[in-house]
Amino acid sequence: MNTLNSVSKKSGAKQCRSKGRFQDRDYCSSAVIDQIVADGKSAIPILISQITDPRWIDEPVYDYWPRIRTGELTYFILGDLFLDDTWQKSTMPALFPAQNCNEAAWVCWEQFRKTHSLKELQARWIEFWKANQSRIYWDGKARCFRLSDVAQAEAPQPRRIRVNEDVQKAKLVHMVFPVYPPVTRGRLDGTVVLHVVVGKDGAVKSARYVSGPTRLANSAVNAVLQWRYKPTLMNGVPAEVDTTVSVVFPPLSKGRGAANE
Repeated sequence: MNTLNSVSKKSGAKQCRSKGRFQDRDYCSSAVIDQIVADGKSAIPILISQITDPRWIDEPVYDYWPRIRTGELTYFILGDLFLDDTWQKSTMPALFPAQNCNEAAWVCWEQFRKTHSLKELQARWIEFWKANQSRIYWDGKARCFRLSDVAQAEAPQPRRIRVNEDVQKAKLVHMVFPVYPPVTRGRLDGTVVLHVVVGKDGAVKSARYVSGPTRLANSAVNAVLQWRYKPTLMNGVPAEVDTTVSVVFPPLSKGRGAANE
């Protein structure tokens, strides 16, 4: 997971400065937050490990606040992930007693930090995680974590998910171009469409011909079986992918290498 400096630095701090929660896209447009949400509760211990990061964030994260440390931002993000969609009610027990402070939010936070180190904040989160990790689940509608009434076994993960061709193509990390078969007669170009299953590790498990020039089918299949993708995660767990691949064979006069459309 990228450093939480990325929330304000790479995506632009101003995108996270309206009223709301970090996981609300209308409030905070951030690829880092999107990845945290996609990783599900497996992201929680990673975030907890970053609470003691003392580095200062380049710009203020909140309106009217001074600069804060990366570990403090992590602490706030974790808090938002356990805040319901009314923005008023926490979905977890309080880690510290309620603070009696009528000053501006940043002043109250600075007062709180004078008596609570980043290490102590992390220790409270570690204690909470160890006691409740089996009860935590993601409420997709409210976009927050909640605690079930009783400890539950992990929900079964989908063995295979369907992914759009363009989305899966963006995860391609290793590509082998197909070899044209020997030319006999007629044109030797076109697009071969394959039905592909990608394993949890990103390797192609199977490739089956669907449509296109039949003379090019074997070449397309043999090449795609050597491709590798970045693994796809569902709630932080690797899943197999069912997708389509279009392999383009340009006319030989334009070059002998085929391409993924």
